[in-house]
Amino acid sequence: QAKQIREWLGVSMDTQKSWISSSQALTNWKNLIEEKDIYVVQFPFVEVEECRGFAIAEEKIPVIGINPKDSYNARIFTLIHELAHVLYRESILINDSLVDYFTSGKSLEQICNRLAAETLVPKCSLESEFNADKNRFREIKRLSRRFRVSGYVMLIRLKTEGLISNKEYRDLKPEFSFYDVSGKGSDSGDPYFNQIVRKGKLYLRTAFQSYFDNQINVVELANLTGWKVPNLNKLAAKTFGWPKEGRYV
Repeated sequence: QAKQIREWLGVSMDTQKSWISSSQALTNWKNLIEEKDIYVVQFPFVEVEECRGFAIAEEKIPVIGINPKDSYNARIFTLIHELAHVLYRESILINDSLVDYFTSGKSLEQICNRLAAETLVPKCSLESEFNADKNRFREIKRLSRRFRVSGYVMLIRLKTEGLISNKEYRDLKPEFSFYDVSGKGSDSGDPYFNQIVRKGKLYLRTAFQSYFDNQINVVELANLTGWKVPNLNKLAAKTFGWPKEGRYV
């Protein structure tokens, strides 16, 4: 199933490893998923401890939500985990530890976690990349950067595939926090970009297209986008990558 998901999204390991940062990796995963008509939104006012993500697995308008207060790598894992829920047609609100879900249990959460882990870190690629002669802590850090997943996920992944011992896992576990929010984004910078990130490009493009097709008026467009009418033109330009000098709204 993980192989099918990667093929469906069109992501080879060479492509994944070419992404130069976790931020870029998250953006690319989001774009690929939205190309499949799955809405990806981010909710900025909820603590990570309260909620990391959700999936609304409706057939016509599936929605994935991820928490921007989480680290980039953690958001990537949540994104693919929630994608699994969408593909299984099972809505979910998740706020649990990952560790118990990587076991061989048959609950949907365990299945989706294992599927997300195998999608992001395929077993064959992990086995070929893992260097058993290196210091374990530094090797986990290196592999985390290589695959763009958290050290916590990588540690469990190595244990699950039998590449490290149970003792090594227990010794290293305190070094990698489930709630590590290092490397997370912020709302500083361009407010238009922040709005696009929160709402998702697919959502905003759908809203603007409805306006262009005369299905909604400009006031309704403002309500849908959460943006003031005088600023909608600039938001449209940034959403679609159009010249900022153009007149669209």
